[in-house]
Amino acid sequence: MKQPLCVKCRKTMSCHHTGINVIEIARSVGPYAIFSGDLFACTGCGYEVVPQYADLPIAMHHHTNFEATLHDVIYGNIRFLVSVERGAEIPENLKEAVEIMERAVQSATSGV
Repeated sequence: MKQPLCVKCRKTMSCHHTGINVIEIARSVGPYAIFSGDLFACTGCGYEVVPQYADLPIAMHHHTNFEATLHDVIYGNIRFLVSVERGAEIPENLKEAVEIMERAVQSATSGV
């Protein structure tokens, strides 16, 4: 894959973190699937993006171990992102975890 290009400052983005977890949230189901992807950061402004995921999910909502895997992703030490389908809402049980993760990322990248 070619390196993503930052539209804002026109610099290439480099892989900043591999194996980041992405929780997909569907309108009708809530947390639907968990994928692994690579986080790229702009070398100029620090903007971050996960340009692609693995072909197969780590877990899907109908798997028997989905709730346990979701819990491990949310409360583990690995950074995660939430991808929300248009019209869907982040479930209440995930909102606090998402806010904590966002604050931690903000403080860790405030010097970028």
